Amino acid sequence: MQAFCYILYSTKLNKYYIGSTTDIERRLVEHNRGKEKFTKTGIPWLLVYKEAFMELKQARQREIYIKKMKSRKYIETLISSAGQASRFLSGGSLVRIQSGSQMKSLLYRLFLFYANLLLHTL
Repeated sequence: MQAFCYILYSTKLNKYYIGSTTDIERRLVEHNRGKEKFTKTGIPWLLVYKEAFMELKQARQREIYIKKMKSRKYIETLISSAGQASRFLSGGSLVRIQSGSQMKSLLYRLFLFYANLLLHTL
């Protein structure tokens, strides 16, 4: 089962929320419905970062690590670096590579991109 560590951003509060889940779409809907006390005050929440893991335990460990950093600068650097490295290749979403299958998928998309580019330049 795939799991995610994610970061949400509220423009209303100008704050970040860090969490982990196995169903990121459902969790984002829950946050934006005001299910949790903290996130209720910041609606709407935007998904600005996610990392994929093979197990929820790994995603939770990453969540705890990011929270322990207690640094807005660290979070914003994380979001920024992930966006520059993988925004195009992951179809516009922010994703960090955590498994061999993700790397294969990324390499395949990269191959298709360059093959298409080459065909159109000939």
